[in-house]
Amino acid sequence: MRPPAIALNNTCELVGRRHRDWECNPTLTAAMIRAFAVSDVTADAKSTSTGGDSLRARAAKAISGGEPTAQDYQIVHFIGDV
Repeated sequence: MRPPAIALNNTCELVGRRHRDWECNPTLTAAMIRAFAVSDVTADAKSTSTGGDSLRARAAKAISGGEPTAQDYQIVHFIGDV
């Protein structure tokens, strides 16, 4: 596991890249909103699951600085709840 400062830096870089992507690509933004809008009954279930899994995996990898552990995924879950 990498030192917390490196993990924090990786996480901030990931969030910054996603933020820029969402600002520049309205279609991507709409897809991510559908992926996380659990109450949206029109969202395709497979797309919702795939989009969420991909984002969680990237965040866990950024936090771990390498191969994510179960604890890294728990942190991602906690961040998602906040």
